[in-house]
Amino acid sequence: MRRNTIEFALEFGGFYNSHHSDRIDNDIENFDIDWEEVDFNKTHTNYCKELVSKINNEFDYSLEFVEMESPREYNFRTDEIIANIPYKEFTKIKEEYINNDYFIDWINEESKSRDGFSSFYSGLDAILKEDSILLRYLFRYINEDNDDFWVSTDIEYELEML
Repeated sequence: MRRNTIEFALEFGGFYNSHHSDRIDNDIENFDIDWEEVDFNKTHTNYCKELVSKINNEFDYSLEFVEMESPREYNFRTDEIIANIPYKEFTKIKEEYINNDYFIDWINEESKSRDGFSSFYSGLDAILKEDSILLRYLFRYINEDNDDFWVSTDIEYELEML
């Protein structure tokens, strides 16, 4: 049976000491809103949904927001967006990038072990074995190759109150 969609983690920088948290903090201040009345979980979810929508519009993708996943502690990782992508669209993107020499060089460098990081998927051949891992790297590359689009795009989101 063929899968219709693939679920993967979309890295966007999270909300811990990031451009995204600064943007929300500035909006709270600019609109003179009481910090204690903001529902940050719902606000962050709204923000992530809008970011996925912006990515879809900019790159003509069909990503579907599933949820925002936050770690219990921020010392090893940060917030990520869990998204689905249609399998047919994934295969199209995969074919476009796995033959791109710049992407191959980038992924081989990004995925190798180094001080403080032991890679379980080192190099393109290893990453190709796991679709969700490949998607994670693909979207990091797409973001970087487009001048950090996840940060540079204007996000229109709704601040939620408790």
